[in-house]
Amino acid sequence: MRLARLQALPQAVGWSNDHRERGGLQVPVLELPVAGQLVTIACILGIAQVMNYSGTTGTLAVLMAKTGTLFPFFSAFIGALGVFLTGSDTSSNTLFGPMQALTGKLSVHHLSPVLTAGTNSSGGVMGKMISPQNLSVGAAGVNRVGAEGEIFRRTIGYSLILTAAVGVVAMIEAYWIPGIIPS
Repeated sequence: MRLARLQALPQAVGWSNDHRERGGLQVPVLELPVAGQLVTIACILGIAQVMNYSGTTGTLAVLMAKTGTLFPFFSAFIGALGVFLTGSDTSSNTLFGPMQALTGKLSVHHLSPVLTAGTNSSGGVMGKMISPQNLSVGAAGVNRVGAEGEIFRRTIGYSLILTAAVGVVAMIEAYWIPGIIPS
């Protein structure tokens, strides 16, 4: 079993069985199919850290806390916007999760950071269907490259309705059954 894992390791890190001849030598080819994604993730994490250390997250939290009672509703849309911009719910959570949690604490109603950060993530899922990166992958997967605009037009309504539904559920959890969220 361990031997099989070790044999699969070169493929997992990008080494292929393909060899190219260079100067009479057989040289294994290193392919990094996820190199672009790794760079994107590193940049998103870097931006998130700069935002946290520079006080941008805190400033945005103070601004968002002024939305008052409606913040749980808007929290879902912030998550959807984050996924639209980054293409990833994880990246959206990294960018906007700390802001959401801090905004909940700063709000007039002292909302649970678990609720606000969770609403960010749930709203992000609803933004995934309109994320340009995902539209591109989906269109390519069904041989419709170039149809991303049409797919976007067909899905934007669903995304907005479902994001609003997440926001309404968050409002219900925040104000009508607040004990449902652990503190």
